Amino acid sequence: MKNIKIPLIILIIGLSALPSVRLGIFAQSMLGKLNYYPQIPVKSFSPSDSLKILAVMVEFMQDDDPNTYGNGKFGSIYSQNYGDTIMDPLPFDASYFSNHLEFAKNYFKKVSKNKLNISYKVLPNIVTVSKIMREYSPPSDTPNQITNLGLFAQEVWQLVSQQNPNFDFSKYDLFIIFHAGVGRDIQLPGSLGYERDLPSIYLGLKSLQSIFGENFDGFVVNSNFKIKNSLILPSTESREVQQLNSTVLFQMTTNGLIVASIASYLGLPDLFNTETGRSAIGRFGLMDGAAIFAYSGAFPPEPSAWEKIFLGWAKPVTVNISYAQTNINLLANLAASVSDTTILKIPINSNEYFLVENRQRDVNKDGIHINYKIGNQSFSFTKQQDEGRFQWYSADTLKGVVTDVDEFDWAVPGNGILIWHIDESVIANNLSDNKINVDINHRGVSVVEADGIADIGQIFTDIFGDQVEGQATQEDMWYKDNPSKYYQNIFGPYTKPSTISYTGANSLITLSDFSPAGNRMSFKLSFSDSNLVLLAKTQLNLPDLPTLMLTPFNSINDDVYLLVNKNLIKTNKYGSETKTFYNFSDQYPAAIQIAEHEYVIGSIQNKLNVLISDGITENLKSYQLASTVTSPITINEINSNWFVIFGTANGEIVKANIQDLLNDNNVSEGNYTKISTEPIVQVCSSQNSTYYSFLTANTFMDANQTIIKFPEKPKKCVLTKSEAGNYINVVLTEGNNFYIIENGALKKEFNIKSENNISDFSLANLFDDGSNYIVFNNGDKLEAYNLEGSKADFFPFVEPNHANFVATPLTVVFENKTQVFILAFADNGNIYAINPLTGKVLLPFPISSGTKSIVTPILYKHILYPSASILDWTALSLVDKTNTLYTWSIGRYIDSKNWWAEFSNSLNNSFVDAAGVSKKQVEFFPLDRAYNWPNPVFGNTTNIRYYVSEDSDVSIKIFDISGDLVAKLNDKAVGGFDHDTIWDVTNIQSGIYLAHIEVTSVTGKTATKVIKVAIIK
Repeated sequence: MKNIKIPLIILIIGLSALPSVRLGIFAQSMLGKLNYYPQIPVKSFSPSDSLKILAVMVEFMQDDDPNTYGNGKFGSIYSQNYGDTIMDPLPFDASYFSNHLEFAKNYFKKVSKNKLNISYKVLPNIVTVSKIMREYSPPSDTPNQITNLGLFAQEVWQLVSQQNPNFDFSKYDLFIIFHAGVGRDIQLPGSLGYERDLPSIYLGLKSLQSIFGENFDGFVVNSNFKIKNSLILPSTESREVQQLNSTVLFQMTTNGLIVASIASYLGLPDLFNTETGRSAIGRFGLMDGAAIFAYSGAFPPEPSAWEKIFLGWAKPVTVNISYAQTNINLLANLAASVSDTTILKIPINSNEYFLVENRQRDVNKDGIHINYKIGNQSFSFTKQQDEGRFQWYSADTLKGVVTDVDEFDWAVPGNGILIWHIDESVIANNLSDNKINVDINHRGVSVVEADGIADIGQIFTDIFGDQVEGQATQEDMWYKDNPSKYYQNIFGPYTKPSTISYTGANSLITLSDFSPAGNRMSFKLSFSDSNLVLLAKTQLNLPDLPTLMLTPFNSINDDVYLLVNKNLIKTNKYGSETKTFYNFSDQYPAAIQIAEHEYVIGSIQNKLNVLISDGITENLKSYQLASTVTSPITINEINSNWFVIFGTANGEIVKANIQDLLNDNNVSEGNYTKISTEPIVQVCSSQNSTYYSFLTANTFMDANQTIIKFPEKPKKCVLTKSEAGNYINVVLTEGNNFYIIENGALKKEFNIKSENNISDFSLANLFDDGSNYIVFNNGDKLEAYNLEGSKADFFPFVEPNHANFVATPLTVVFENKTQVFILAFADNGNIYAINPLTGKVLLPFPISSGTKSIVTPILYKHILYPSASILDWTALSLVDKTNTLYTWSIGRYIDSKNWWAEFSNSLNNSFVDAAGVSKKQVEFFPLDRAYNWPNPVFGNTTNIRYYVSEDSDVSIKIFDISGDLVAKLNDKAVGGFDHDTIWDVTNIQSGIYLAHIEVTSVTGKTATKVIKVAIIK
């Protein structure tokens, strides 16, 4: 624990001296904002282990400082004798502090299920330090300065060592300083902020090094043992306040503060907002101010599911992902047997998940039984319900020191299912600074508030103008009869709250039909939304991250192949089975199913490897080659025969019939064709045709002996056809340049001006208008251009979280849809299905893997489940950077003619057929497709766009509002494409301009349109 400003809490206090008088006041607990470094969590406790605590009692030099409670001596905070009818009664001696530590011992033994056993010793003698209290307190103007506290701890342990020269400090793990006075942890009404009491704080080694230097390794005590931590705690949190011209005893004990501070030693971070002190999880866990000071600090609830898991005290049951709805039963912790599920983990993606637990205040249905001590005498107290002056916000009917409670979850706000939204990336990024719940909109450990109003920790102004902080309540829990306005007894993608990820992705998770609250509760769980189903989220046991994945073309066997360090690993869409074939390929392999066999073909240097599988057994054949393979392996069908095609370091194209290859033991000389003097780095082959094209280090060539040298190094070539059947090659080179080659001639070249490096692209029939479009990632934008270099309408699509897009964009047709959708993959794990006709995302997308896909994802045909009436569905699989395999079924299988893998498909032929023409524009010059963008123009250029159905000459005359000619632009437009003519407006003043567009086709057709252009500078 550290001194943090904890939430505004309404405390109803009774006047001990005047029991008939009731007084309501507001108190703000402020375990304040100190520099604090959490421990590395201790997770190795077993029943035979114990945490050994040594505690000392410390007084200060006597003072009369009005800004501290008491005069520095134990017992001086009370101006009158309250006897033993109050919490934390005098005397404050070794027995008193031992009683508090007895509570901590009992608390941790129970909540850890005997995994943490505490023993303790309180030294009997009081130590008196050399200064008054305020000299050790952080200054009022710099309350986060902990140097004085460190010096206080240093002096204390020096004095203790001197007074106990033969004491063996090495037997203890945690060292506590109980000091006279109260803690600077609660701010009462009317406070001016001048208090100089000591704040409660845990000083671990990292905190002490921030005071004494990085080489500091502990306070040296006798026998040269070094104390590496100190927990500074007050004798009590009770204090006298002046109210209505009388003295009122405000009662607040330290049990919750002590156990939370010990939890800090164990490494548990604070779960309230450590920058503001406001609540974040309320009384649903331990490390929140509302929990620490529950029932006047007498006893907090059990730690939350996440806290127990973090400390190694509990293990969740991770739900098995299934396309079918699952019935779940959850038992309350104290009602469960060893085989019962008490914590369920539901994965959202690689970073996020839900934890679900059943919390019940009174499992035994017998009220709360409280044990307490006054001095060395033990007593008990039983309550059947909260009432009168025994409430969660104040329990001043208690007396003595509470040492045990039969059910700590009596401090929980209600009964029901509790759902936690956990984001491990937030936790990992903020754990060292103890700030995992600082962002109120994106906490690392967050309560999913069932009432649909995320108000825990929010500040509201009531009708009297007072500020009130939202607290955790019964209505935040999930159970059938929850009366909240927005509660629907269902938690899914479209409810309030919803199961979407923090990046806005659809988790596909739905929890429904929660039962009434009880020791055993039930609900239903599913992982689907419409035809979109999460099939698998499996952590793969791989030696490294894969570099590619593929499934055999035409296969429905669900086999998935990964290339890891040149080794081929065979698994399935669930990631549940693996086989490894070592040294299989250093190039991108290809895969296909022919008849009853799957073939995966790869290469290592000058050896060709063919893996043959019949679904039961695998056979590996290898062939020695005359030269090293330097291109991805491709497969192509020619006259109903399947051929493997690839390039070599000697500039050869190797083309071999797969069936002939399997019948031979070598690749014959007749399969080699010398094409170039340079190594061939990529081959593109047209389906069912002998045409192919290829790239070398700086040259494009094809089977028709076309040779085009580029000024930049080429990166990728994609092959398609025009509406007329001509072969078109699209080549991307370094510098973000695209070259369009048709019928052996360079037809068009254009550059994408961007600070980002365009490294990959795909081709897609986005509009069925007779032209395929180039689709590529550009930072946080997904771009689409036609083959004339003009942007497609509604593009770019910008990632809503401004994450960068990665991997090759894929394309797919969904059931009941007539157009292609683009699947785009962001490095935050989000996957979007983008409608090119609107630029919008298709529901129920986006979905998410939670983190970056490490390989280009793949689409393939699969069987969702054998008993279904429809067998053929489309699957999407990827592996993210945590080596987790994700597989979704995304709808009915329509066709595989779109872009389904990095090189189009698992044949790697980088080929897309000619685009459809059902929506081809036949009008020569449609007026609604003539406009300029952007408009208005704020930069130095604008694009004047128009469409012509025939090749045309274009003349654009631009006039100002008075009719004067300011610019004349001439251009040529290719028929069948949108075309952009760029107008440079660098030297043009702000105003409205008229652009007169006139087009004349090669057949003599003419048309005109005038558009308005607004320029703002």
